[in-house]
Amino acid sequence: MLEAIIKILAHTPIWAFAVFAWLIFIGIRSTKNREIRLNGLLVTPVTFSLFYIYDLTKIDIISLVFLSVALVLMTLGTTYFLQNEPIVQNKDGKFIRSGSCSTLICGMVTFFVRYFCEYKKATVGDPYLVLRLISSAIIGGFSVGKNLKFFIHTKKS
Repeated sequence: MLEAIIKILAHTPIWAFAVFAWLIFIGIRSTKNREIRLNGLLVTPVTFSLFYIYDLTKIDIISLVFLSVALVLMTLGTTYFLQNEPIVQNKDGKFIRSGSCSTLICGMVTFFVRYFCEYKKATVGDPYLVLRLISSAIIGGFSVGKNLKFFIHTKKS
């Protein structure tokens, strides 16, 4: 088992380790309260939405497209309505956003699902498109819903 893991890691491109380290860094940084500009809120949802759109273009089964859109909307709505009102303070055009583990969790789930799918595609040939689509739909909806509530709340302030 250990030999198999070492073999997998030995054939992993260097850029994948760099992406993993960057996601860990960003995720840990987001667990603390931090100052953020409103345009900084767009980075995470746009990134996860692009992953979702890319995966959506690879699917040719219309029922899966509708399922994934339903997952995005359901996750977005659930995240938006179940969140507490964010605590926002204007400070020199920036806002204080409370820390959360959600960016770390979303980043790690996305990385590992994509890593697994790419590994399977390279070794077996099955790209696991449905798994990638479902995970990117849920995580995309979550990140958009979370940042949408913060954005709307700050615009009201």
